[in-house]
Amino acid sequence: MGPNYHHWYVNGSRVTKISNRIRKTRGGTYFHCQDKQGFTRRSMGIWRSGRNYRRCACSKGTREASWKELFSVKTKVFQRLVTGILVQTFLQLTGENYFFFYGTTIFKSVGLTDGFETSIVLGTVNFFSTILAVMVVDKIGRRKCLLFGAAGMMACMVIFASVGVKCLYPHGDDGPSSKGAGNAMIVFTCFFIFCFATTWAPVAYIVVAESFPSKLKSRAMSISTAFNWLWQFLIGFFTPFITGSINFYYGYVFVGCLVAMFFYIFFFLPETIGLSLEEIQQLYEEGVKPWKSASWVPPSRRGDTSEEAQVEKKDWKKFLKISKGSFNLHSSP
Repeated sequence: MGPNYHHWYVNGSRVTKISNRIRKTRGGTYFHCQDKQGFTRRSMGIWRSGRNYRRCACSKGTREASWKELFSVKTKVFQRLVTGILVQTFLQLTGENYFFFYGTTIFKSVGLTDGFETSIVLGTVNFFSTILAVMVVDKIGRRKCLLFGAAGMMACMVIFASVGVKCLYPHGDDGPSSKGAGNAMIVFTCFFIFCFATTWAPVAYIVVAESFPSKLKSRAMSISTAFNWLWQFLIGFFTPFITGSINFYYGYVFVGCLVAMFFYIFFFLPETIGLSLEEIQQLYEEGVKPWKSASWVPPSRRGDTSEEAQVEKKDWKKFLKISKGSFNLHSSP
């Protein structure tokens, strides 16, 4: 947390500094007085409430969080820790490292013998898909990204495994492979990587980073990420033995995991897009149902009058138009 961070200014009661930071965040200028008063008042209210919460905690002798607090059911931290562990576990159980670790072996059996070509194909799809993810993750939302990603990967894995089991070797395992079936498996592998790289690859880490209070974040994230590495090792170690025994039936194992993660995300992971850490804490404490969390409004915003909300909405539209016009101006030859 650097000295230019908003919470740092609020903790030090540097009202002028935080006001300037808000102004810079909004593009360097306020569009009119109502915008300045409305947006600054709401933002300062959110951050000041967080400051008061932390000061209260410090006065009780909890300046540094203990490991025991990670298992607190009352503050819903333990539930979030379980969610973080499962999200990081599911990240590996999608089956993505089945392709990244053993893509050369897999594609060799479907007719692509050059391992360099395999790496180029998977790496290229992964690279451009990740760029797309950065552009859309804050527009679609965390829950939708993870749900769509799980559904898309599940469909691709079902087709990949089914083609491999039923169509790749039409004359038996000792006979030649079908080129058409092999090409189909390569295509759906690329679709799988696309679905993974645009959703679970970045969003799983975003969800874990947003889920915990600041004082517990480092410890909770380290535990969650440790399970990611654990499952990465297990998949990397056992995959050769499993594929040697059941071959492409292994894909159905990942299909089952994808089904499980789809339902877990739907029933247990709330939407946190556009919320501060203090508002996410309130979201969990209020016990909002995850499938209704997208429409949840934080208490700090419930007091806004319809007129203020409408003014802010119009101002954001004006801001986007100005930004777009500036971009076109700078991009013109």
